Amino acid sequence: MNIYESFGDLIASEYTYKAHGTYGPRIHYELRLVYPYTGYADVRIDDVWHHVEQGQMIFLLPGTEEEYLFASECESSIGWCAVLNPQPRDSLVAALAHLPAVHTCSERFKELAHMAEAMYPANLAGELEVYYAIIQTMFCEFFRIADYQEGQKSQMHPAVKRGVWYIEKHFHEALDVPQIARHAGVSPQHLVRIFKRDLNISPAALLWETRCEHAARMLRNTGFSASEIAYRCGFANPNHFSRVFKAHYNGVPPAAYRRSVWSAKP
Repeated sequence: MNIYESFGDLIASEYTYKAHGTYGPRIHYELRLVYPYTGYADVRIDDVWHHVEQGQMIFLLPGTEEEYLFASECESSIGWCAVLNPQPRDSLVAALAHLPAVHTCSERFKELAHMAEAMYPANLAGELEVYYAIIQTMFCEFFRIADYQEGQKSQMHPAVKRGVWYIEKHFHEALDVPQIARHAGVSPQHLVRIFKRDLNISPAALLWETRCEHAARMLRNTGFSASEIAYRCGFANPNHFSRVFKAHYNGVPPAAYRRSVWSAKP
C-alpha cells in the first residue's frame, strides 16, 4: 500500500512533564512518533516496555495501548508528532507492524521536529499547508531511518542497499563495480548477482542510469554547459556523456533534451 495515502490530519507538539510524571494507560488511534528532548520515558506498548532517551524516538501504531512513565530525577521535555486516525487502519498496521519500536533520531529529523513545533498552532491556510508538509516529511525521514520501503524493495539484500546508497552518493566520482562491491561488503561477482535478483539491473547499469538522471536534472534546472555537466556527473568526457545520454533517452542528445524541456509550454 502507499502509506502516505492513509494520512489525514497531522499534528506535532511538545509537552514538559515534571519528575515522576505519567501519562496513560490509554488506547490511541494515531500513527505516532514520540521523542524526548530532555529526560527520558519508559513506554509500554500493549504488554511490552521500552526505554526511550534523548536522541531516540519510539514508533506507535494505531489501536495499541500506551502508557508512559517519565524520568524520576528531572523534568522530561517530550516531542511528538502524529497522523490522526489514519485509514484504512488495518492495512496500515499490517504494513508497518514489522518495524522496531525504538530508533535513533537523525539530525534532519531533529531539525524538522523543531520547525514543526515552532509553527504550532498553525491557523492560517498557508501556514497549515507548510505545517502538514513538515510533519509528513518527518514521517518520510522516520521511514528512511527505519529502512522501510514499500513492495519488493523492502526485501533487498543489505549489500544491495549499501551498493545503491554508495552509487547515489558517489556517482560523480570515477567508480567501478569492484569499488562499489568493496563498500557493499561483498565480492563483485556476488554484488552483480544480488543486484540482478533484487533490482533486475546490474550495478554498472544502475551507475550509468543514476549519472544520466542527475545529468538530465542539471540540463533542466541549470545553465551549465553540457561539458561541465558531463564532468560533474562522472562521465569521462563530453562525447562519452552524449553517447551514454542518447542511449538512455531514446536517441535524444543532451542539447536537444534541454531545448525540448526549456521550450515546452505549460
